[in-house]
Amino acid sequence: MLEDIRRAILDRVEKNFPKILKNNADPLCPNIRKKLEDLKAKYRFWTLKHNCEGKFEIFLGNSSGYIVNMREQTCSCNMWQLSGIPCVHAISAIYYGNGNPDDYVDAAYKKETYWKTYTNYMQPLEGSDMWPKSKLVPVLPPMQRRMPGRPKKARRKEMHEDNAKGTSLKANGAVQVSKKGVQMTCSNCGEIGHNKKTCKNSPKKKTLETGDINSTSTSRSKRFELFFQSASLLLSYIYNLFFNVLVSVSW
Repeated sequence: MLEDIRRAILDRVEKNFPKILKNNADPLCPNIRKKLEDLKAKYRFWTLKHNCEGKFEIFLGNSSGYIVNMREQTCSCNMWQLSGIPCVHAISAIYYGNGNPDDYVDAAYKKETYWKTYTNYMQPLEGSDMWPKSKLVPVLPPMQRRMPGRPKKARRKEMHEDNAKGTSLKANGAVQVSKKGVQMTCSNCGEIGHNKKTCKNSPKKKTLETGDINSTSTSRSKRFELFFQSASLLLSYIYNLFFNVLVSVSW
């Protein structure tokens, strides 16, 4: 792994070193120069007020303003402190004092610092098979020792496999309980060992249970009671009608 890191650093140095030789007249790196020029194009839209103590109030139209402190090189928007590049508010204050924004860019973004980073060249190395042989005892890996407790024989299972005895995880993460050891009862014939789908027996006749018999007998008794009540009403109606006919005839 260390050999891979060393070769990756060599590739990085080989790729970035030619960039230093281009445009040596500009003290800033190309990307930082582009960002700074974009900010310079926007500073003229801002208005500033100076308090004659190195502090400025920068505002745009009727919006709330920002405070720029040139002595401490800070801005209340915090972009200057975070990036190390003067923000648009700071550039307005710098131009007010006839300054150059390039002088206020952090030293980490200048080509001089970039050059110092790549001046310490890494030397090429030979392969491990050409290294000088040592007469010392070779370093061996530590001896394997028995860990306390009973050793585990089962492998560590994945998320989609059975996590516990009798349970498993579905694709959506829900836990499904296993039906292992549960006896099936057929709803068609009532026998144990198969279900209705694989049943080959004839359907079992349903018998009335005790509750059904009681309900049936109760309904029958109600029917007889209603029949006798309707019959008695009919007989009383016929009797009254016959009695009225006799009375009318006698008159």
